[in-house]
Amino acid sequence: MKNRLLIFLKKYRVPLIILVLGFLASYLAWNSNTEYEMPSKLRLMNYLGLTFFFTGVFLFMVKAKKVFLGNIALLAVLVILTELVCFFLLGMPSAVNKKFVGPDLPEDHIAIQIGYTPWADTIYHKEKTVDGKLIFSSDATIDSRSLRITPGKHEDRNQHALFFGCSICFGEGLADDETLAYQFQEQSDSHNGYNFAFSSYGANHMLARMQYEPLSNIVTEKEGVAFYIFFWDHLYRTLGSMERYTDFAMTGPYFTMEDDQLVRRKSFRDGRYAISKFYELVYQTNIVKKFKIGLPLGLNEGHYDLFTEIVLEAKKNYQNEFGGQPFYFVNYPSYKAYEDEQMEQLKAALTSKGIDVIDFDEFLTYGPQYSFGPEDAHPNAGTHEILSEELLKRIQQP
Repeated sequence: MKNRLLIFLKKYRVPLIILVLGFLASYLAWNSNTEYEMPSKLRLMNYLGLTFFFTGVFLFMVKAKKVFLGNIALLAVLVILTELVCFFLLGMPSAVNKKFVGPDLPEDHIAIQIGYTPWADTIYHKEKTVDGKLIFSSDATIDSRSLRITPGKHEDRNQHALFFGCSICFGEGLADDETLAYQFQEQSDSHNGYNFAFSSYGANHMLARMQYEPLSNIVTEKEGVAFYIFFWDHLYRTLGSMERYTDFAMTGPYFTMEDDQLVRRKSFRDGRYAISKFYELVYQTNIVKKFKIGLPLGLNEGHYDLFTEIVLEAKKNYQNEFGGQPFYFVNYPSYKAYEDEQMEQLKAALTSKGIDVIDFDEFLTYGPQYSFGPEDAHPNAGTHEILSEELLKRIQQP
């Protein structure tokens, strides 16, 4: 036995030495890592260690005449070398040690069912400064159901106007009496506004909100209208793309199609384990960053179908509760982040499922005058005022 071991060590001495040195270098890099980031020097040590390790594996497999395994090891070496070249081209950036851990809350908690929400009965304060210049400072009043209030409710009105969406609809940077829901309420003579939006939400959050609690528990008027305020990034949020998942959408509601049926599978983190784990592993790689690789690589018919099925299910939920009251998909004007063909494909998918579309991109060409300026693209109060007036006109047309 001893002789066999000596023969083995002598035969594979060089690849084993390279392999062990590589393993030790990578091990030391990870164990010297800080809590919050891996500095560039440690990343370099890790890449060199991995290169040595898989080179050793490759040489070992060549000597052992394991062609298939040798080719796999060689491929790993080439990938790591490509990663190393991109690392230098990007200026040797550090990497963030982000922990993709969900909140430790009961299964029926609103933040588990819907995704993150503002704390109930709080004032949500937000400030933004750029180069010492204050862009906005605002307070959003959050009620007992984690919704932004729309002040000035008229008790004598008999219709509601429900607004779903993201920070645009929520009113990022605006006061409670400057949001889209408030502006619509003030310009109408029959509607009270309800703001179901929050920052970074997509269509999946809208549907999850409806499934979490009956809207009729919140909305007192039996008749009215519902609006889903959309802009293009909602597609990627609702799909849980790599960029959105690794940034802010980890706990977002995960919907998928199974046997042509829309089903909910917890959150992107907990209900889509393999894909989400892959995103966590690769999103900071230098190859991804250098070549600006997004996942999925592009939108396809299946993505549009899933997104529009989620919107359709939200429409059904709303109309089942309120006796078929109108539901509108509103494309809010924004800086263009899509091809015209993509928007036409989305609108065609929506209309084919009986979803009424109001496209404000055709009404207003978005620019800095409609936002907080070049430093922040969120719409200002004047833009909400213009569009709420137009929205009221559109729904009142015969």
